[in-house]
Amino acid sequence: MIRTPERSIPSWRTVGRFDWQWTAIRLNTRAALQAAPANLRAFLADERTVPGSAEGTPLADRVGHSLDFWWMYLYYLGVWPRWAATLAAALPLTAAAALLTGLYRRTVWPV
Repeated sequence: MIRTPERSIPSWRTVGRFDWQWTAIRLNTRAALQAAPANLRAFLADERTVPGSAEGTPLADRVGHSLDFWWMYLYYLGVWPRWAATLAAALPLTAAAALLTGLYRRTVWPV
């Protein structure tokens, strides 16, 4: 194939590959910030009934409205009660906070 200006392959810059507005972290953060309040309200109100929650519907239809966390899927599928899903979310967050606190104390407040 002969490359001419009319038939050239677009560079990554022209398709927005390196533009901040199209990065995955920015797009995912924006989508999560919009979806998190509704998911939290439904979780705290113990609302498991969603459209397509019948037993024969595909999994994507049954949990597609929730955030992409495995403990939320188990909660919405009725496998876990709300307290178990809360515990499953709290344990890794607590462990991460303890590790970050320990790291901070070792680097900023050396003993």
